[in-house]
Amino acid sequence: MHEQLEEYLDALARDDCYRVDAVLKASPHETTERVFFVGSNGAEHGPLIRKRLDVDCGMGSAYMRLWEAQRAGQRFLHVPRIVDCYSTGDAFTVIMEFVEGETLADAVWRLDPSLELAQRLFEPLCRAVRELHERFDPPMIHRDLKPSNIMVSPGGNVTIIDFGIAREYRDDALSDTHRFGTRSYAPPEQFGYGQTDERSDVYALGMILFYCLTEQTADAALVRSGFVDAQVPEALRPVLAKATAFDPSDRFSSARELQEAFTCALEQTACASQAPPRDAGDAGAGQPALALKVPAGQPAQGRSNPVKQPALFRVLTAAEAPRALRTRIPRWAGLIWNVLLVATWLLFTAATTSLVLEPTDSLADFAPWGRVLFGYATGSVSPGALAYLLMDKRDIQRRFPRVPTLRTTRSRVLCLGFALVFPFVAYGIATLSL
Repeated sequence: MHEQLEEYLDALARDDCYRVDAVLKASPHETTERVFFVGSNGAEHGPLIRKRLDVDCGMGSAYMRLWEAQRAGQRFLHVPRIVDCYSTGDAFTVIMEFVEGETLADAVWRLDPSLELAQRLFEPLCRAVRELHERFDPPMIHRDLKPSNIMVSPGGNVTIIDFGIAREYRDDALSDTHRFGTRSYAPPEQFGYGQTDERSDVYALGMILFYCLTEQTADAALVRSGFVDAQVPEALRPVLAKATAFDPSDRFSSARELQEAFTCALEQTACASQAPPRDAGDAGAGQPALALKVPAGQPAQGRSNPVKQPALFRVLTAAEAPRALRTRIPRWAGLIWNVLLVATWLLFTAATTSLVLEPTDSLADFAPWGRVLFGYATGSVSPGALAYLLMDKRDIQRRFPRVPTLRTTRSRVLCLGFALVFPFVAYGIATLSL
């Protein structure tokens, strides 16, 4: 009892040595802070990261394993250095190095998604995951790999962060005790279908690879289609499909195997880009619609036998052109376009409000509720739907992943149909007030 009290008081003293500079994340189970260590002479060292994890949730054991391994002399290239671990009451506290750089999500946003970017980031990421799987026995499973939990340093090194829900694989376990993780990137077994193992992180790696290629989060329909997408090279589609298979036994068995398959697919894509031109008689429905300037060596995506062309250009089919244009429009131009659309919608809404308050002869016969319904349906709701349909949604997807971004033709047709039909429906209802 006396030893436990001394440990507790020592932990409190260690906790008081840090000055909180900023709270980076706060949730019921975890708080992440940027802190500075303050010495007895007032000198500060840092910045560092301090995480407080709820002990009752079973979080944080991975940090202790990392700390013990690093204290034993192991060095990790892709994992933060753990400075200290201790418990204070119901909280488990971790002090670790502050990783310089930007998240993978920010890197893809800044550089724009592409095959070249995926090649630069994905292989180092596979090596980072292999550090966790291959240098620990039993393997350490991260369970929350996603673009915001991967740091890219200015020199290009990749570091995995946030090990709060990481766990070790147990031979005797049938399923995970705690079910956490980001659903878009977490595999099915992480939510009650079995125990997570190395293949669970492989699933997340597949989703991250798709994100590097498109800056989009793959939905269930796209996964079922085999990742048929204009921005995904044909040779990479089976790699993505196998990595994200529902049944873990159908996936790559390890991050190393996924990395090797990715490298092989890149070689196939490079070979396809150098294939000889097709005969003129083969041209048909895939007639070129638009030539866009792209980095040298980038393949013609989605075509098994592309037309040979100058190195700085590739020819896109009519189906590929719209998305390719969007991904190459500068983000500042997209922001200006969005501002213009919102300003136009606000002008329509203001004009509608004026007509509702001071109705013209055509609206004067309607009851007040009828004028409001028909007026705003025609002058605000419908133009708003059209404005959202035409907006550049790249930043919206990045900041609010759950907001519909109308990526599919079906969703766009539904939005357009709503914008055109809703005013007539509102008029029909408003006539009841005559």
